[in-house]
Amino acid sequence: MDTPDEAHNERAKRLANRSSDQLASFIFKLAQDIDGVDERIEAFLASDNSQKAAQLAKRQLVAFCRSRKIYDYRRAHELSGHLDQFLDLVETAVLPADSSAAFHLIVEFIECDAHAIESADDSDGTVGGVFQRACGLFARAAKNLPSMYVLPVLQRLLAANDYGTRDYLLDGVGEFLDRPHLDAFMAETRAAIAAGGESARRSRCHLQSIAESIQDPVLFEEATYAGREHELPPNVAVDVARHFLEAGRPNEALEKLPPSAEGLHGFTSDYLQLRVRILQALGDAEGLRPTLWARFAHEPSRETLRELLAAEPPDTRASKLDAAFEHVRGRLPPQEQAEFFAEVGELNAAASVIVGAPNKLNGDHYDGLVALAEQLEMAYPLAASLAYRALLDSILRRAAPKSYYHGGRYWRIIHELSGRIDDWTGLEPHLAYRERIGREHARKTAFWRAVKQELWSAVGK
Repeated sequence: MDTPDEAHNERAKRLANRSSDQLASFIFKLAQDIDGVDERIEAFLASDNSQKAAQLAKRQLVAFCRSRKIYDYRRAHELSGHLDQFLDLVETAVLPADSSAAFHLIVEFIECDAHAIESADDSDGTVGGVFQRACGLFARAAKNLPSMYVLPVLQRLLAANDYGTRDYLLDGVGEFLDRPHLDAFMAETRAAIAAGGESARRSRCHLQSIAESIQDPVLFEEATYAGREHELPPNVAVDVARHFLEAGRPNEALEKLPPSAEGLHGFTSDYLQLRVRILQALGDAEGLRPTLWARFAHEPSRETLRELLAAEPPDTRASKLDAAFEHVRGRLPPQEQAEFFAEVGELNAAASVIVGAPNKLNGDHYDGLVALAEQLEMAYPLAASLAYRALLDSILRRAAPKSYYHGGRYWRIIHELSGRIDDWTGLEPHLAYRERIGREHARKTAFWRAVKQELWSAVGK
């Protein structure tokens, strides 16, 4: 069977064998049948002439701004497609030949953001994504223009950023503004922060974006705390410390980081991960080990366990592993315990957890449970059967017809596994389970059809 790329290449070869007249006729027929193709043809024909491409782009933008068409959420992608087409034309045909013309077009495009956002239900963010792309093209065009010309335009655009579509204009600002103009821009931004009010909040974000663009952690720290009337939550300090670390200044990063995760709540994982990175950068093995343990204790996983053990001296590694497993048994509920043990390759422990607490399995959380059941099938049929029962029970309890296909498969697997189970350890045997399910869900005819189809398919194999 051909891959998509092979099929595409073969089709391209066949098209290349057609005459130019045949291809032109076919393309114009497409333009009549499919909305938007005619515009793409015009853009393609203009792409070898930057002046004509700029004129066409200008006409397209004017036509869009005059349009009163409304796009609901199902058709918002049509609008984003039209907007992307405009940017394609500017990027490929105008920008390489005339940065100034491209800059003007991109600025005018960005200034249409209100019309675009109000014309569409942009629930999935596709229209906003087009304007993020436009901000990137703004930076590319601005690199080739004098900063004395670019800065006033940048300030004007940012002052009218009512929809948040221009947030990315400052990405790379250190590359398209020279230092004197960048310093002047920062001075005005600091003055706006000092003045207070709503403009201070916006200016603080601008100064943070500048700091990130030029990778200046001191400036980022200043922007974070400038003009604040109230004490900030401790997670803000974590963000400041991260910027120092990413700037290659781990000692200062450690100084900025809170001494503990107390009060961080939902940011504890970020804090511990950053503390690990800082201590690794400093080569502080003694400080790293307790931090690795704290991170593992907060978020047990194969990766956090691997790093924990790798940092441990060989003579204490076994005892640390035992302590880690004991912590998991005490901290996690049974299903998460079993999934953890399976993830780290301890299938015997995972099976023991399941057999010891089968009523604690929740088939609604099927992502991890399916993988766990599949891992246990070969060597631990009883534990695997209990996991599949939990998955099937969830489907039947929820009466989810779309999942009956999976339910039929689980029923078959449970039946096959039962033939390999000699000791049910006091749990409900397969025959009793099958009879109970038959009674409780006798009226779910769609499920039983799925079971029948699955069993017949298995026989056919």
